[in-house]
Amino acid sequence: MSRLKSTVDYCNDTADKYDDMHGDQNAEHTRALDLLEVGSKTQKAPASKPAGGNFKGLFWERRNSMSRLKSTVDYYNDTADKYDDMHGDQNAEHTRALDLLVPRYFPEVKTMLDVGTGTGRTLKWFSDRGGVEMTGLEPSPKLAEIARAKVPAAKVVGGSGDKLPFEDGEFDLVTITGVLHHVEKPKEVLAEMFRVSRLGVLISDHNNFAFGSDRVRKIKMCLFSLGLLSAFSFVKQGFKKQGYSTGDGWWYPYSVLNDFDVIAKHSNHFALVPTRTANSKQGNFMLSNSHVAIACLK
Repeated sequence: MSRLKSTVDYCNDTADKYDDMHGDQNAEHTRALDLLEVGSKTQKAPASKPAGGNFKGLFWERRNSMSRLKSTVDYYNDTADKYDDMHGDQNAEHTRALDLLVPRYFPEVKTMLDVGTGTGRTLKWFSDRGGVEMTGLEPSPKLAEIARAKVPAAKVVGGSGDKLPFEDGEFDLVTITGVLHHVEKPKEVLAEMFRVSRLGVLISDHNNFAFGSDRVRKIKMCLFSLGLLSAFSFVKQGFKKQGYSTGDGWWYPYSVLNDFDVIAKHSNHFALVPTRTANSKQGNFMLSNSHVAIACLK
């Protein structure tokens, strides 16, 4: 009570000059209200620059990357016929991401690209609402075949997310749901998505800091703070960068929150929402929400 009284006394004593004292400091609160009201203003973001480097190093890196991509594609080709049955309930958070974010932040979308479209879940969401020209990119031929059958109005092409075969700003919106934790270099994929988008990007994926027991989550955060989490995960997974499960195939320990450098670079503003119920009572967003979605507006 004494602390509350002190706070109230301070506000009473400074009331006459409060706005002058806090005007510039409180701009972020006005911005929060503005962004929640409407999210349609756009601003052209700089295109990403191609990475340079040693040719030999790039060759071996690219070969290893292609090998891992082949393993992932093989898994999805092998499980394509039962993919929807295997992942139906697990993928409810991605539909929730679309329901929450597209109507509010991307209501004027006329063209869209879904990266890693799988069996066409996101394409079907847009198809059911109508009025949008839909394109999907999928490296697994068998999944792409299912997507074409599920959403005949959509154009589904093969390719890789780190080298999108499209022009700058070709699509109003580019989406990616449940894909980035399967990708070796998610920052490169995100940069490409921003390059080919006009209005922005929608992301829905893991936050691996909220996986495991409360104790494990705190240990992860400590290791991450010390720059040791990647090395620890590598050893834990049997000296491999990827883990494997029969239900999700080859995956990387991933949090979309770790890619905020790319998101901030290419976004004018963004909105982040949890897409599953908080699974911890710790009170910390990062340690309590295992799945999140982000609307990134250019």
